[in-house]
Amino acid sequence: MKNYNGIELTKKIVEKHPKMKIVILLGYDYDEYIEAANQAGAYAFVTKEKSAFELANAIRQSYLGFTLFPNKSLKKTIHSLTKTELEVLKLISEDKTNAEISEMLMLSKRTVEHHVSSIIRKLDVDSRVGAVVKAIKLGLLNY
Repeated sequence: MKNYNGIELTKKIVEKHPKMKIVILLGYDYDEYIEAANQAGAYAFVTKEKSAFELANAIRQSYLGFTLFPNKSLKKTIHSLTKTELEVLKLISEDKTNAEISEMLMLSKRTVEHHVSSIIRKLDVDSRVGAVVKAIKLGLLNY
């Protein structure tokens, strides 16, 4: 929407149509945007990098009267990755397999799998590639 600010438009729509349930789809997931969308009266906030399934789920949940906002903080995400998780993430970004990471860090393959799962969960992504992309966006990996 080139001529409109989505947050301001949400406020106006909610004022005129308080029963309308608005889902904000935005390219940024900064805490300020999430909070502004919530304050404006939106029912959900979804970033464009999320899957179509997650967007459809947000629409369904909003229709049912539930709000759906990420409750993570960018700073919490960065600080919640352990030193080992950051090392594993860097090696993932270098296209290393779990077996190679296991050997390089002298960890069991099972432990590496656990770290990969933890990274994916903490970064709120769906895959190793998603983790690398998000880490680059967050400045955790420099390329």
